[in-house]
Amino acid sequence: MSQFLILEFDTLVSIQIRKRALEGFNGLSRKLQIKADEIIQRLPSEHTLGKSLEGPFKGLRNIWITKKFRIIYCHCEDCRNNGWVSYNLNKRCENCDDYPPDTLHIIRIGPRGGMYDEVF
Repeated sequence: MSQFLILEFDTLVSIQIRKRALEGFNGLSRKLQIKADEIIQRLPSEHTLGKSLEGPFKGLRNIWITKKFRIIYCHCEDCRNNGWVSYNLNKRCENCDDYPPDTLHIIRIGPRGGMYDEVF
């Protein structure tokens, strides 16, 4: 089974959702799934919407679904332009050169507690 679910919108942006992110999404209540879906649909045109993370999570962004639930993602062009490839390569995005610049990777979706421990 593929590690990613690929979504294509009317834009030129490809959204790739990791299997664990999809599992996290499926574990949300229906109300939170709707809210998460609305956020994900905004990301192609507003990929800097989330907060840029620091330290070992440099190159990733997170955005709140609610106070207790997050979406962790990265955008290929943002990563390359800011020199974050070395942080993500071999940890989260193994085949960096295979992805066009306008690719969003949804890394994790779920409750805040402990989700950062499982990003790598």
